[in-house]
Amino acid sequence: MMNNIISTIKTNQSFIILPHLKPDGDAIGSSLALAKGLEKMNKSVKIISLDEVPYDVKFLDCKDYFVDSIDMESIDIVFALDSSDVGRLEDRKEFLVKPIVNIDHHKTNTLYGELNFVQEDACATGEIIFNLLNSLEIDIDREIATDIYTAIASDTGNFMYSNTTAKTHEIAADLITKGIDVSLISMYLYQNIPLNKFKFNTEVLRQVEFYFDNRVALVTISKELKIKYDCYNTDSIVESIRNIEGVQVAVLIDERNSIAKISMRSKKDIDVSLIALDNGGGGHVNAAGFEVDAGVEAGKKIVIKELGMIYERIS
Repeated sequence: MMNNIISTIKTNQSFIILPHLKPDGDAIGSSLALAKGLEKMNKSVKIISLDEVPYDVKFLDCKDYFVDSIDMESIDIVFALDSSDVGRLEDRKEFLVKPIVNIDHHKTNTLYGELNFVQEDACATGEIIFNLLNSLEIDIDREIATDIYTAIASDTGNFMYSNTTAKTHEIAADLITKGIDVSLISMYLYQNIPLNKFKFNTEVLRQVEFYFDNRVALVTISKELKIKYDCYNTDSIVESIRNIEGVQVAVLIDERNSIAKISMRSKKDIDVSLIALDNGGGGHVNAAGFEVDAGVEAGKKIVIKELGMIYERIS
């Protein structure tokens, strides 16, 4: 499949890249690295996203890569990055009119592209882009290395999660030789929370509920609370809950109009991706999510019921 993607890149000239909606560090870093790599091949490339670049990765050099619209008549190929299904691109579906190259590392990927390169054992989509650029014999300079390192560090929890492998560290070591500033990247990713988000996080964490002998921690975030703090970024909250001693599964339910967006994180061998798949979502064993269009309380009931079934089986 890698060879097919390489051939597609070499035989076409104009590309757009679609990271998933509400992009994280992996989606942004991977998109920028691929865009800059294609540019080195004298290709035309833009990244289309309708979301603001998250605060923790704004330090990356985005130049003028990001746009919110483009004339698709001039586009040859669409790259979809870090998106397990078309629903993760739903806000830009009008751009899915040219052949799609789907590059991802989620085991729940639905293989929706004309070309699908889904590498489940990759720690991040950034790892796949690293290998692709090397296969294309593109020079990974300091700027591209910074993008890829950011992607990998973001999706591995700064090399803390179970998706971190020996290969992950080998790639990181290679990127460090390019002269990247690891301490600066880490500062922006993990030590740079805006004050309003800090206050928002603090109030949210006061509302955590516990179930199943404190093995499950759950919190809901209302629209009103987001308005109060002018904060719509829920990143890091569910991870903070998961970090509590004894908690095996953390659940965040985010109210978005009539839709409840549910994010789950787990420890060890509790597979939350099964719950996500049962409800039309996807993700990884220890990090997955789905949406419920019947509201927050309906979403909460579904999650509690599904987790109850899991604990019945393993008790």
